[in-house]
Amino acid sequence: AKSCYVNSIAKAKEGDFDAAAELVKQGDEAYNGGHEVHMKLLQAEASGAGKKTLPLLLLHAEDQMA
Repeated sequence: AKSCYVNSIAKAKEGDFDAAAELVKQGDEAYNGGHEVHMKLLQAEASGAGKKTLPLLLLHAEDQMA
């Protein structure tokens, strides 16, 4: 998501606003997909599933969303 947003700024600076808008749309889709997975992981952790591996996955997911 982050790279889509950064690339959209570059396209806007070049005057290619259609490409910039498409990149924002792609970034939003990627972010929303990541958020959905992140919420599922949080719910699984809260229920006690995957006690050994989930925290590491959560750290990675949060890092990727930042």
